[in-house]
Amino acid sequence: MSTTESRMHADPEGGGSPDGCPDGGPDVTTTTTDLLVSSPGDSQSDLQMVMDELAALRTEVAQLRAGNQPTIASAPTTEAAPAVSSRRRLLALAGGAAAAAVVAGTVGSSSPVAAANNSFMVFAGAANANTATASVAAVGTVLDYTLANSLTDANLFTVQDVGLNNSTYLAAVGGYANTNAVTGVYGYTNKFNGNGLVGRATANTGPSGYAVWAVCDGSGYAVVGDSESGVDLYARGTGRLRLESHLSVGPPTVGTFSPGEMITDSTASVWFCYAGGAPGSWRKMAGAATAGALHLIEPVRVADTRKAGFGGVLTAGFNRVVSVANGIDLNTGVVNATNVVPMGATGVVCNLTVVNAASYGYLGATPGNASSLKASNVNWVTGGPATVANGATVKLANDRQIKVWAGGGGSCNYLV
Repeated sequence: MSTTESRMHADPEGGGSPDGCPDGGPDVTTTTTDLLVSSPGDSQSDLQMVMDELAALRTEVAQLRAGNQPTIASAPTTEAAPAVSSRRRLLALAGGAAAAAVVAGTVGSSSPVAAANNSFMVFAGAANANTATASVAAVGTVLDYTLANSLTDANLFTVQDVGLNNSTYLAAVGGYANTNAVTGVYGYTNKFNGNGLVGRATANTGPSGYAVWAVCDGSGYAVVGDSESGVDLYARGTGRLRLESHLSVGPPTVGTFSPGEMITDSTASVWFCYAGGAPGSWRKMAGAATAGALHLIEPVRVADTRKAGFGGVLTAGFNRVVSVANGIDLNTGVVNATNVVPMGATGVVCNLTVVNAASYGYLGATPGNASSLKASNVNWVTGGPATVANGATVKLANDRQIKVWAGGGGSCNYLV
């Protein structure tokens, strides 16, 4: 029920009007519609409940002050609680404590904001009590770090599970996974045509600016794109995708790799791993002297059986393995250019030349690990020219070798 009280006050000094009022009027205080609704039986329990809530609010204000050091025009939290003479006084104290809690939570300082143990720190903004309508949109949370001077070693906003905030790559938002988390920054969307993570670099960044820069110091992946039905990674702006060189020349020779990896060497040649392993198997995709899948080189001699070290005359019914990796001197046959056919090459376009042909016969070229010859490349006849040449396209063995076969009834020297 609502209570109404009236009180008469006497002049404690004995002066003034008989009723204690200096102006001669009645000193009457009348209160209508007090703030408590109670009955005589539950007044004590209501009072105790409000006192408990007041104590909790005082504790919360003390915790907030310890974390934020807010400027609040009120007595220190260590003062003794004032005596509560009425329920009205109790409610006034409770309202003041609640207001102080709001101020303590919103007045900022350089001290860190902390949540209670086992609790999340939540920053939230809303309109219409967290409900967006057709005419009123929900208000997002904004952390404004507009600075007069540039940062030198820290991100503007950092989420981390390691006690550091120094950054080699200064960013507006930094995510560090070092202790419990395994992902520094994670973006997710379930919206139609949505984007899990977007990075944008404007023209002001110059040609060396990057829309997304990720670093992985371990054996994981710096960037992972995982889309159920869309594009995993999309270079939408200029369409530029850069692979930094981490090799000398040729594909990797040490380390463990997986199928599908791509890497570049110091000559800006791009290599593709088609079979995983240590170091795996690689194919050259592109380079300075590569036109599609054909790697054009300056013509060079790689074998001459007239010179020492190449086996001499080849007789019908025999074959010989020939390396095409290195170039030789035309006069001496000594190697004078290494790796003219690069590592990883799968085939060569070459001239196969018959010299000093005797009787009749043919030569054919196959991969170096072939077990038989199924077609010839160059043929000669009795009484015909002693020197005959023809072009051949030959698949290579993994060690850049071909095999030359002789057939028919004669013999010859040969050049490749």
